[in-house]
Amino acid sequence: MIAFLIICYSVFYWLFFVKLKLFAKNAPNISIFVGIGVVLIGAIVFMWLTFAPTTPDARVFQYVIQIVPNVKGTVIDVPVEPVVQVKKGEVLYRIDPIPYQASVDQIEASIRQVEAQKRRAEIEVEREKALVSQSAAAQRDLDRWTAQLDEATAGIDSLNAQLDSAKWQLDETEVRAPHDGYVVNLQLRPGTYVSNIPAAAAMTFVSEEDRQLLASF
Repeated sequence: MIAFLIICYSVFYWLFFVKLKLFAKNAPNISIFVGIGVVLIGAIVFMWLTFAPTTPDARVFQYVIQIVPNVKGTVIDVPVEPVVQVKKGEVLYRIDPIPYQASVDQIEASIRQVEAQKRRAEIEVEREKALVSQSAAAQRDLDRWTAQLDEATAGIDSLNAQLDSAKWQLDETEVRAPHDGYVVNLQLRPGTYVSNIPAAAAMTFVSEEDRQLLASF
């Protein structure tokens, strides 16, 4: 940089003293010109080093995330390539969804069955309410059907909670990028069995978010 500034200032000397002859080439003028040049170059170098320093010792730090699935199973697809940029939310790999889809289907079938029982209990409760004033037996039947109705209602609530969990697990068979970034040292292949154990990460992901620069000046 200093050499570049000296060359530029030499061009000004040639322009002012030789080409345009704006100043006489005598010792006082040359001394003043050189003195001004030294001060200007020194000031520029000082400002550069103060506000825009350079260093050969600099490192960029990025967060490395061990990708551990929330569900376990056999990998059926790995659509990413190593050290190729991916966006947040893109699929990194897919786990066989069939067992998880089967759980969803089974719970949905159970819900339909219990809902049918609930509808039957509702009908019987209304019928027994109309008969309760006529016989003591009707009151006992009303109590029994009311208990079955309450049981069916509670069962549906429980099954819906199980269904939400099963659907979440099904969604988690697609493992997605947590941030913008890229995968390194990709060893995962279709057919690999992966688990949700933190110590057994299936993939290493480098996040492009929150980069940090460490430099020594």
